[in-house]
Amino acid sequence: MQVIPAINVKSQEEAAVLAEKTKTFLKAGDWIHFDISDINNWSSQDLKRSCEDLNIEVHFMRPDYEELLLLWLEAGAKRIIVQVEVLKDLEFLLETARRFGVEAGLAVAPETPAEELNVYFNKIRFFQVLAVAPGASGQLFQEKVLPKIKWLREQKPDAIIEVDGGINPETAKLAKDAGADILVSASYILNSVNPNKAYEELSRL
Repeated sequence: MQVIPAINVKSQEEAAVLAEKTKTFLKAGDWIHFDISDINNWSSQDLKRSCEDLNIEVHFMRPDYEELLLLWLEAGAKRIIVQVEVLKDLEFLLETARRFGVEAGLAVAPETPAEELNVYFNKIRFFQVLAVAPGASGQLFQEKVLPKIKWLREQKPDAIIEVDGGINPETAKLAKDAGADILVSASYILNSVNPNKAYEELSRL
């Protein structure tokens, strides 16, 4: 199972410490995930220096994401994910991704009906299902998102489905069985006494 460690903290300093911690278990070419929400406003250039040789994906939950996209893309982000609830202009997102040669995806919150994704199926292949409310890490996995993952897999079999929020060995198995391709985990990995062991445990699923 592909597992991506996530960094979702308030300060630049905390983010840099956690990014450094990932070097103990990630190798060149692996992915790292940054959450950009109302609780943080980091410098993408500074964080890039902490993530040399890694592929960066960025999840934007803020309505001002269009002002931040270029900063992260110029810093080397390889995948940009925007919360569908704050999406303003899909064509702008897709054109920006094409210009930089990166992948664009959409994230959906637990409260948003899965059917609202129908209109994006012909233009988006990468979907992130949030299993927690957009915002801070450390929240509990909401099992009500499992039918959404299953529905998305059934309706768009070729979709790449990433599940983020409250991921641990138990919830990771639920998400995988529902149809997830990728798991994103912040607290379980990076707050662990042994991040390498936690990362490997999830990856073995």
